[in-house]
Amino acid sequence: MTTTFEKRAGFSPVAVLALLVGISFQISCTKITANYGSMDIDPNTLKLRLENELPLTETPTSEYYFRFRIGDGRSTVDHFGAGGKVRYNAFFIGSDDVIYTKTKYQVLLSGSFGTVYAESTYFYPPFYKDQPTQFFSSLYLNGPGSEPFQLVSALPKSETLHLSGISVIRVFHAPPEFLIVSANYAPDGQLESLHVNGSKNGDWVHSNEVHTLYPDMDVATMIGDRPKHVSALGFRRRSR
Repeated sequence: MTTTFEKRAGFSPVAVLALLVGISFQISCTKITANYGSMDIDPNTLKLRLENELPLTETPTSEYYFRFRIGDGRSTVDHFGAGGKVRYNAFFIGSDDVIYTKTKYQVLLSGSFGTVYAESTYFYPPFYKDQPTQFFSSLYLNGPGSEPFQLVSALPKSETLHLSGISVIRVFHAPPEFLIVSANYAPDGQLESLHVNGSKNGDWVHSNEVHTLYPDMDVATMIGDRPKHVSALGFRRRSR
């Protein structure tokens, strides 16, 4: 039976069916998630190319790259170690496959107080212009997936190194069991953020619980200079 719409539009039932099949095929060909065995980045254009697609039903036994497509054409690409136990890099990619940002999540400190992580985000042109690297440290939930810290005897001499940030961390033996405060400074020594978190039984506790214990103090993440908190917690408003 031919519908009124098909008559008015001049489509036959067979043509409409073929059109729907074509649309369905196009949607199915655009995979939302996929694993790849290798990745290449053009140093001039920062365009990313993923190769050697791997089956999603199996956990890769070597390093791999997991791509997740967002509805507007952009993507995230996570670089994992063998078995997916460690994530080395997290890329944010434009619809043209050019890298916008790269973020690294690394373990900075760990102990009976929990785990302090360092988060570094690098911004790339042409989407970002002259935006400095963003760096901060903070206590958060224990868990796999972040790159473990490495102790080195000296900085590499073959590379030109630039100071991107300074992080000072203090661990207090105080309710709920430990209070971990990290002050993050810009390269010029200006305080950029302050993070106040608590831990109990070796792991992070929600900021609501910490705020109940310290109602006169702001907790979690504070952006910018906080003279009252800085002095009370034994930090300087400038690191130099």
